[in-house]
Amino acid sequence: MGRPSNAEQRRPQIVRAAVRVVARHGFDGASVQAIAKEAGLSPGLLHHHFGSKADILYAVLEHLEALVELRHEALAARRRGAWGRLEAWIDAHLARGEGSEPEAVAAWVWIGAKALEDAELRSRYRAVVERRLTSLTELVEAVAREQGARLDARALAVTTLAAIEGYYQLASSTEVVPPGSAAPELGRWLRRILGGGRRP
Repeated sequence: MGRPSNAEQRRPQIVRAAVRVVARHGFDGASVQAIAKEAGLSPGLLHHHFGSKADILYAVLEHLEALVELRHEALAARRRGAWGRLEAWIDAHLARGEGSEPEAVAAWVWIGAKALEDAELRSRYRAVVERRLTSLTELVEAVAREQGARLDARALAVTTLAAIEGYYQLASSTEVVPPGSAAPELGRWLRRILGGGRRP
């Protein structure tokens, strides 16, 4: 009888290493050799678990989506009402502190840039963005109902998501965004538009 597979341990190890390498060196600098070195594995072992560099980066995209979803769930569990869930969503994407991963943000920015030239990656990236937008739209709709606000929830969700992506870009490549300011500023802006909700 053979040994049990360690794929359940190795694949996440490789993906986390890839996030760090992409964050530091960009998509093109994330060679299989660099990822293997970061993971403390041989390049051959990476190929055993992933067929190609592209497959690793598709897994990184899935990992980044799961990270923010798990953070949102954890933060939302501590909040009340529609405002609490919306603010937890914003904090899951932008706030510093527990569960924040600046390297994940930088990796997301690099993957978004690469999606401009890679059709398969663009399709997968677009699907993640659409899921995020759907989730955010539902949260905005819930707050609008709670506040008695009449507005185009999807349009506001698009603007909010665009602001988040802008914060990611600026925070990853400049010093323009003061550390820790993005989540509270975006939250204040949304409260003004949606009718003055307050943190519980």
